[in-house]
Amino acid sequence: MSIIDLLSRLLFVALVINELIAVRSTPKEQHDNIIMPKPIWLTAITLLLPFVFRLELPTWLGLTALGIQAFAFAIHLLSQAQLIRAKSFAVVTDAGTNVQTKGMYRYLENPIYVGIMLNMFGWSIFMPIAFIGWVLLGIAFRKDVYQERQHLMKLGAVHSGLDSPFWGERPAIPAPTAPAVQGEWLMEAEEREKVK
Repeated sequence: MSIIDLLSRLLFVALVINELIAVRSTPKEQHDNIIMPKPIWLTAITLLLPFVFRLELPTWLGLTALGIQAFAFAIHLLSQAQLIRAKSFAVVTDAGTNVQTKGMYRYLENPIYVGIMLNMFGWSIFMPIAFIGWVLLGIAFRKDVYQERQHLMKLGAVHSGLDSPFWGERPAIPAPTAPAVQGEWLMEAEEREKVK
């Protein structure tokens, strides 16, 4: 095993351990709110495959993949540390309360997700079938970001960054005069029409 392979595997294991610790530290009552990639078994198998079977890459490509992983892991850890310091780190989307616009969040809307996705991209270069897991992970993160954006809107914040187009459309901004329960409002409007 080459040093490139060894370091790549270590970065993958470090990322997985970090994510497992984050999920494990989430209160049990919030576990059902964690958005997981579907199907989780296919995501796990394809992302674990490069740990066992790897292509023989040219040195330059192996170094590039390793560099992407290392850069991504640094983004991930720095962003996570920033949220922890701000007492706003959470795995579930509606638990954070302190909107970040400095540090890593100055340029990226979701630097933790960017870090994970870039890390898995570099990892997948060693065995391209892992890109299936990468895509499934991206789909789950897009759902997560959509809910996170809804939560931020409730806090009166809209945050964007260089990565924002990747996460899809933003939720519609509710009209400030719209009633809290739309169903009741529609019934009242229908009743008024009947009266006329």
